[in-house]
Amino acid sequence: MPYQGVNVKTIKRFIAGNGNASKSEVIEAVKEKGFLPRDDNESDALALIFYVMNFSKDFNTLKIP
Repeated sequence: MPYQGVNVKTIKRFIAGNGNASKSEVIEAVKEKGFLPRDDNESDALALIFYVMNFSKDFNTLKIP
């Protein structure tokens, strides 16, 4: 299965507008999208999902084996 990493600063810049955003800033940015993450791990996961959905041309055709 192909894998591509994404730098954490890239995700933070995408979701919060600042590559050096704090955990609380990322949580707030995710909340602004209408989600209520339980903790910083969940907000990080949601931020990554939003990033992939935004930049992946094949997102709708991704299949989990």
